[in-house]
Amino acid sequence: MRLAQARTMAEVDVAHATSRTAAVFTVEGASFLEDDGTAEGRLDELADAGVRMVTLTWNGPNALGSGNDTRHGLTGFGRTCVAELEHRGIVVDVSHLNDRCFDEVAALTERPFVASHSNSRVACGHRRNLTDAQFGELADRGGIVGLNFCTQFLTDRIADPTRDDVLRHVDHVLETAGERVLALGSDYDGCDVPTWLDPCDRIGALHELLAGEFGLAVADRVFFQNAHDFFAQFDAER
Repeated sequence: MRLAQARTMAEVDVAHATSRTAAVFTVEGASFLEDDGTAEGRLDELADAGVRMVTLTWNGPNALGSGNDTRHGLTGFGRTCVAELEHRGIVVDVSHLNDRCFDEVAALTERPFVASHSNSRVACGHRRNLTDAQFGELADRGGIVGLNFCTQFLTDRIADPTRDDVLRHVDHVLETAGERVLALGSDYDGCDVPTWLDPCDRIGALHELLAGEFGLAVADRVFFQNAHDFFAQFDAER
């Protein structure tokens, strides 16, 4: 079988060594969790299935807290769930949260967390993107941020973002957070992406672009090594 589920980075390494593709299970949006007495069992099921990361909300509110379309903070239930996710070795993902919820997650968590698919708010002012302070918090905590290809989060100037629009985000994250924070978030399954990156088998064009602008080592870090190192460290501390 060419596709293998991986629960740890050691299993990812084994898959690659045997010329297979490794798939790591994650969940976007925790709306399946309700404060009805079933949450603990559902979280146990996630952990047993090998899920490694959960995004707390989508754009709107749920039982845990508020997405970027709303302005409320985490609920009491949400605070409990953040702790329970960490207890089970599941990474907390803050993409889609509003700023208040981001700050509350940062204050609550004891382990590194991630923004799986979020860009720079300096490069494009959409509220789904992250501030420099948020990038700094993620870097200081040993987290990672996945570059999002959604056209709306890359630029508000044109409908079809250019290579320069993407480079603007990459350059700003590298300057703000360093070379070990940026990874790929893509969002290929849920949004419109620049035509030069569509369909997903054109992703090699981005690697070539980053290698030409920032060097091969940085391109390889963004495409694989940073995410690998994050989860390998998370595994080691479980």
